[in-house]
Amino acid sequence: MEMTPKIVAISDLHFGHIRVPSSDTANDIRRHLFPQLDASVDMLTISGDVFDRLISMNQNDSLTVLELFTDIFKICAKYDIVLRIVRGTFSHDHRQLDFIYKLYCKLDLVIDYRSFDTLFLEYIKRFDIHILYIPDNLPYATKEDVLENIHMFLKASDIKAVDYVIMHGELSHLIFGHINPKAFHAEDFDQICKRFVISGHIHKPLFYKKTISVGSFNRLAHNEEEQKGFWIIQEQPKFVPNKTATIFRTINCTKIATIEELLEKYTSVANELDPDRLSFIRVIIRDIHMKHTLSRYNDTQYPNIRLTFKTSPIKDNLNDTFLYEKLAKKQDVTLEIPSLANVASIVFNDLQRKGIFIDIKDIRYIIHDTV
Repeated sequence: MEMTPKIVAISDLHFGHIRVPSSDTANDIRRHLFPQLDASVDMLTISGDVFDRLISMNQNDSLTVLELFTDIFKICAKYDIVLRIVRGTFSHDHRQLDFIYKLYCKLDLVIDYRSFDTLFLEYIKRFDIHILYIPDNLPYATKEDVLENIHMFLKASDIKAVDYVIMHGELSHLIFGHINPKAFHAEDFDQICKRFVISGHIHKPLFYKKTISVGSFNRLAHNEEEQKGFWIIQEQPKFVPNKTATIFRTINCTKIATIEELLEKYTSVANELDPDRLSFIRVIIRDIHMKHTLSRYNDTQYPNIRLTFKTSPIKDNLNDTFLYEKLAKKQDVTLEIPSLANVASIVFNDLQRKGIFIDIKDIRYIIHDTV
């Protein structure tokens, strides 16, 4: 008999990130996610980008991942929680999910665990549900090619629609400034998914129509100052914030005239942050002498704050929260393409034509950090 499982969904953990320590993300998972994993939970899903890059065994990141997934497997075994992971962007995850599978085998625990790096349709008998898995970087030229294969899977299984889609990839209502032929529209799932599409890749959490953009569990860069966390999904999705997510904050000091004013404003922000945890502040200021003074002050007073500078205010509507709030309330929204996103799009498309594939999020971050 078909049932509605209680699903806990996380995504985009990005272990091995160059800025945010893996240990901070792992500690936040233990602090906020683990208490939610009990006998009432049926499934735990991870929608890709477990890793940020290739990591080696002599890095602390490897030990962090090993310890965390050992604990995750033990919790899943204790409470009989089904665990499913889809591979994220290949330049992030590579084949490192194989490492997690080897760990699973060595632990010799009774767990219903699978991971997917190809398009796959699964029937889970205990819940009487069908789930479609769509990892990133599939060998198809367009979204239409993917949909054609999905319809073949549905026909072979003699069903018209799956209950859930778990995927990693771009959704068109979350993309501004470039056209990706592989990006799905929310409407693409109207007929092929009965309940929810649980998607990773975009780091902002958002529930729109049937699609749930899980978002990243932790903040990883400036312009990611919105809430982070995970979702509990049953009849309706509920977002659970990671209340101790890494802080990235921007202070506009372009109108400040004296060193005293600058230090006072900076101190008022810095003193609000956890002194025992790595945080990031970006100051917008033009005067080079003020920059040097503030850098020396930060180094001596706030060793756990990484300070960077920009010379002009950021005019990037791509990340304005109101766009996402407006989108969630309306079915059809016309969005003006921001200029910085245009620049990222031009670079992204030019690199693709040359056979160079870099995540557009990384291109945007480089542009934002250098403008």
